[in-house]
Amino acid sequence: MRAALFVDINTIDLKYLDAICKDASDHYQVIMRYAYGYIGKSEKKRRQLEQTGLCVIETRNVYQDRTPAELFLDMTEAADNPNIDGIYLATGEAYAAPAIVRMQKKGKQVTVAAPASAARCYIPVSTRVRFLEMLSGMSCEKEATPLEDVVRSMKELIVLAGNRGTSLSVGALYDALCARYHEFDVRNYGFTAFETMLMTHVQGILLVKEGSRNLIRPVDHKDKIAAFIYGYLGKRNNRIEDMDELEAAIKKEFPDFATENYGYRMFMAFLLSLPKLEIYNNKGVKLKQTFKLK
Repeated sequence: MRAALFVDINTIDLKYLDAICKDASDHYQVIMRYAYGYIGKSEKKRRQLEQTGLCVIETRNVYQDRTPAELFLDMTEAADNPNIDGIYLATGEAYAAPAIVRMQKKGKQVTVAAPASAARCYIPVSTRVRFLEMLSGMSCEKEATPLEDVVRSMKELIVLAGNRGTSLSVGALYDALCARYHEFDVRNYGFTAFETMLMTHVQGILLVKEGSRNLIRPVDHKDKIAAFIYGYLGKRNNRIEDMDELEAAIKKEFPDFATENYGYRMFMAFLLSLPKLEIYNNKGVKLKQTFKLK
């Protein structure tokens, strides 16, 4: 995907330049590289910009702490350029949202790299958002979507695919998370690889190599769990009054157990899928008369 890189040097620290250029090149074929802002007599600043391959559009010092108008004008032109598929914007201000909305309406992808303090406003309107602090190696977990929400989404997407009779690939799951959480990046949570994050926080799954893809498949222990349940009830006169006790016992024996892995949202529904069990008083669990253990 061909993209233009626009860097607002009036509002971001130049220490982020290398990280910005690398991130842009990692995701796009960058065909235009521009930096906008006031340089003045700083030869060090000029050399630093030239070393990154950025074409400098120097502006006056009147508004040297604000995003230059020239940047917004060039973004507007890029929106109408058929040779450009996307924009990578690095800015420290929160005023570019209207221009980004226009880019999106023109069918362009927009990635915004900004300090965490300014980045939040871009999440609803951008294709991707990257925290500058994260690009430079700092943790940004507090600014990102809570980890528990991301993990919950991973589990939901895996189960949804399983209910359709398919298996998600690791790549497809990653893309789905990026579409749902525009600032999603494993580095926000202290990881360098998505597979590592997935296997750390989602229990009860296996990665199965199929061609060039790694497919995600739940570990199926249903027969073993069923046998455990029957034995557990058999030691308690074939019944218990509270199914929460049974669920706790299962999770102690099978730490990876989750009803979602078997296509059920509720523990009761999972129990009713086992032919030897029945529920009574909406809370108790017992073996059916035919299968009672003596």
